[in-house]
Amino acid sequence: MKRKIRLILCVMILILAAAGCKKQNSADEKATWSDLNENSSKAEQNKGEEKKEEGNIETKNGEETKGEESNQETVNTNGKSQDGIINLDNQVTELLNGDKVDANSDDIGEEIQYQVGKDMNSFTLKVGEASVTLEGDNFIDILYGMYMTPYTTDPFFLVTESGPSDDYKVYVYEYRDNALEYVGDLGGLPENYQTNGTFSAYVRGKTLQTWFYDAQYYIATYYNEKEDKMESYLAYLPKEMYRVGTVVIALQDIPTYTSRFSDTSEYVIKAGDKVIIAGSDDEEFLYIQSVDQQQAGYVRMKEGYQIQVEDEYINPEDAFKGLWMVD
Repeated sequence: MKRKIRLILCVMILILAAAGCKKQNSADEKATWSDLNENSSKAEQNKGEEKKEEGNIETKNGEETKGEESNQETVNTNGKSQDGIINLDNQVTELLNGDKVDANSDDIGEEIQYQVGKDMNSFTLKVGEASVTLEGDNFIDILYGMYMTPYTTDPFFLVTESGPSDDYKVYVYEYRDNALEYVGDLGGLPENYQTNGTFSAYVRGKTLQTWFYDAQYYIATYYNEKEDKMESYLAYLPKEMYRVGTVVIALQDIPTYTSRFSDTSEYVIKAGDKVIIAGSDDEEFLYIQSVDQQQAGYVRMKEGYQIQVEDEYINPEDAFKGLWMVD
């Protein structure tokens, strides 16, 4: 009997011991999960703070980037100031309808409107309240603006007419005293213009054949005392010779002269000779040289077309083979 009691007591002790271990394990396990949860919470908090800091950095960088973009607009990386006004300079700038330019130098933009007629033979240009309309022949639907002289802050506007056969003419208007004033016309295409007081235009020659050269112009100004206003005019700077560079073959003997003011002939171009029309004043004279550059002289033209041979004038196609005749 005593033995059974001891056995029962042992079993009870084992049961109590097992229960104690289980309770301790549960507590340990609970402590472990609590620690994990705490660590996890801390990790999440740290992650949130990192993300927040990262977000703050992104926001800060975003603000900095925004500021940089704003500064870029201010310094005119795209031709416009921050308030949307086109910043013109001494290079031609294409202008679109709705663009604004500070035509009066008062930091207020005047809106541009340029419209070519349906038949392409007229245009209307408006700058703020000023406007001009003109009829012509095949106007191009592109408007340009630029400063053409360092002596005034008035902007100039360029309207191109292609003519019946690409005989380009550019009408130049100056915005002055709230009006558009016509100052003259140029040859060539405006996108080729460059200026620093004196500017060049790639124009078509009017003599002998189809050719082009760089002509020099500048804006001349005049104070009109009677009307108390400044006036501007296009001035052309002629050269003695412009580059031509056409290689031709002489079809007959053609005498040349030692200078434009001499009747002395030392070099006679022989029929069949290959020569270079090296230059022309685009008025009255050609400068022709042999291809070996050993001989050269001037040939006189009549009315910018016919070639002088002794005491008569002949058509250019009877004098040379290889001229460019494009219309």
